[in-house]
Amino acid sequence: MTCLNAKPKVKYGVPSPIVWANLLFSQSFFRRLKEKKQNSKGLKTLLIILGFAAFGAVFGALLAYSSLLDQVVPEPEQFNIWLALLLLAALFGALLVHELGHLIAGLVQGFSFEMLVVGFLGMRRNEQGRIELYWNTDWGLFGGVAATTPAPDSQEIPVKIGRVLLAGPLASLVLTGLCFGGMPWLNPIFAFALLVCGLVSFALFLATTLPDQTGVFYTDRKRYQRLTGSGKEREIEMALIQVMEAELKGLPIQTLDRQTIQRITEDEAPMFRYLGYYFLSIFDQDNPEKLQESLALMAAAEPEIPRSIALRLRKELAKKSK
Repeated sequence: MTCLNAKPKVKYGVPSPIVWANLLFSQSFFRRLKEKKQNSKGLKTLLIILGFAAFGAVFGALLAYSSLLDQVVPEPEQFNIWLALLLLAALFGALLVHELGHLIAGLVQGFSFEMLVVGFLGMRRNEQGRIELYWNTDWGLFGGVAATTPAPDSQEIPVKIGRVLLAGPLASLVLTGLCFGGMPWLNPIFAFALLVCGLVSFALFLATTLPDQTGVFYTDRKRYQRLTGSGKEREIEMALIQVMEAELKGLPIQTLDRQTIQRITEDEAPMFRYLGYYFLSIFDQDNPEKLQESLALMAAAEPEIPRSIALRLRKELAKKSK
């Protein structure tokens, strides 16, 4: 790992002026590069939004000039509460299939079930280890979330997590093809529901592969890219996996290097920083001064985190503090 603050090499006890100049230039260059990267984030977001809008406009125009809409769109008198419920089911069905892609990929590889939420409905493993249904009131999870954890004896965890990440977008893409392919075989009402489901599925595929983040979470494509890439982002992902492996094996988090956990708090995403402060709060249980600092940073980051996740981690922290 390159360290820009490292002292330049000295030859015969005297640092070369050229070495110092190169070091100062490299520091200012990377500083300007970082500022440029930060300034380009807004432009990148705008371009992604415009890209989605352009895709919608082109796709809408193609539908309008084809005979497809005439075949699948119900007559005005057919629009009623039952059709509205059917379209709502198609919408949440698309969200469910995406999350099931993640969930099934984890379960097939031996991961254990933790949580599945789509809209107002959720399933989770409670404190007694039992699976329970519950009514979701956290808008941060409304769009869907699936969570599984590797078994303690799992091997190649980064590879397996990568498969879990890719499974969601792939499930959405497969559902898109099935919906569009099945439309001609159904009556207009159900064909229209398939059209909605297919469009939502394709939008999910794009939303989880094109941008880097949606809300406080990295997209599936970005997480996979971070895991399989290099540099600071991969170091943060691997640090998180090291903490996960220690937890799964029942090892105290103190067996890890504090600097490894500190690395997680350096991430750009609020969710990762919050997790880093959470793990530091566990690590610092025997150091009151450090513990108060970690808890304060965790509390400061909490407003940016989905409420249900923050509450769950707070409960876990309280149990570990006893």
